Amino acid sequence: MRYYLATQGPLGATDANFAHTKFVEVYNSDLANTLGNCLHRITNMTRRYFDGRLPAQDEPTNRVEHLRVSAVTAAEDVEKYLNVLDLRGLCENALSIIRAIDACIDHTEPFKLVKDPSKRGQVGMILYTCAEAMRIASLLLWPIMPDKAEEIWRRLSCNDYGKRLANGGTGELFQWIKWGQLEPGQTIHHDKALFPRSAP
Repeated sequence: MRYYLATQGPLGATDANFAHTKFVEVYNSDLANTLGNCLHRITNMTRRYFDGRLPAQDEPTNRVEHLRVSAVTAAEDVEKYLNVLDLRGLCENALSIIRAIDACIDHTEPFKLVKDPSKRGQVGMILYTCAEAMRIASLLLWPIMPDKAEEIWRRLSCNDYGKRLANGGTGELFQWIKWGQLEPGQTIHHDKALFPRSAP
């Protein structure tokens, strides 16, 4: 509900109408099919191909580097949305990272590359980059959906963020969203759907 109100109004809008069908549409499109499914792909492939441990980085391909640049750029842009309290822009900025992750997976097809043992390093680099981009996106989404963001942190073994923010604590957003803070070997937890699809 918080996500819906932040992205569909009334903040930043002159008028806003609520319709249950629109709510379900946005929930399924942005959260279940985009954010939740993207996390599922990352954790599932890491579980299957690397025994649930974040793989080491390797030399990135152009497409993987494109994802890294997309995530870094989105992180650099976050301040302009925060300064004007543009919650819709903040959410769209974070979801742009998620869409870039999905595009990277669709283009590089790690589920096919893994069949060739000589490509294992490439698969590892793809999954590391996707997980790190997801980490950054989750930090940007925390103000809108703190519980779900903290669940993503748990699955990525970034529990320190939640501990720092618990009980009215403060975080270090601009430090945390810098690229490259996930460590190879970290446990990646695969779990049930973050956002189960909702019927109309």
